[in-house]
Amino acid sequence: MELLEMTSFITNLSGWAGIPLMIFGLLLCLAGRFFIRFIVAIAVFIPVFLTSNLLTGQYGGLEGDDAMVAGIVLGLIAAGFAASLYSRIHIFLAGVFGLILMSVVLGFVNSFYNIEGMIYLLVLDLGFIIGAKLFRHMEDELHYTAPSAVGGLLISAGYSLWTVAAKELKDFEAFGTVNSIILFVAMMGGAFFQMWMWGEGGYYERWKEGGGGLPSVRR
Repeated sequence: MELLEMTSFITNLSGWAGIPLMIFGLLLCLAGRFFIRFIVAIAVFIPVFLTSNLLTGQYGGLEGDDAMVAGIVLGLIAAGFAASLYSRIHIFLAGVFGLILMSVVLGFVNSFYNIEGMIYLLVLDLGFIIGAKLFRHMEDELHYTAPSAVGGLLISAGYSLWTVAAKELKDFEAFGTVNSIILFVAMMGGAFFQMWMWGEGGYYERWKEGGGGLPSVRR
């Protein structure tokens, strides 16, 4: 079973497959800070799984299902390890943010130069490492920005499927013009909304202190 064949069921679901993706993406944009462990686990699993699948298939002598199983096992181990390190989880969030930013850059470059799959994945992994190094000091902001970035990616993927721009995930161009706009708006809008709603001194905190009702917007 080839890696991309795992998404073939989406062909039968057509545009309807995009609806749950958009709903879940919206949830992450509005309240992603409550799903931090899950987001980190998924964000670590995907690049490790894809990279391991290709490496074990091309260089490890494994084929088909064996390479896929090896990728899944290594991905689950890495995801579980990342999600368990809650005290350092902001470093993984920084990596997620860096990975998505690198994806945007690669999407732009790929529109001019065709990038091979292996190089694409390795550069994405590099983006994760660079992001973890550069953005790890932004601990508070990352709890809002990283989930919103992942949510924006899911919304753009869902939109692409819903409009039948991509019949399968393998045809999905995550960083085409329209999808890049959706990703940027969702990421920035979601981050600002979550800081306003859930941040320190935010709407929800003032609402609790006020004992219910609509709190004053002034601090």
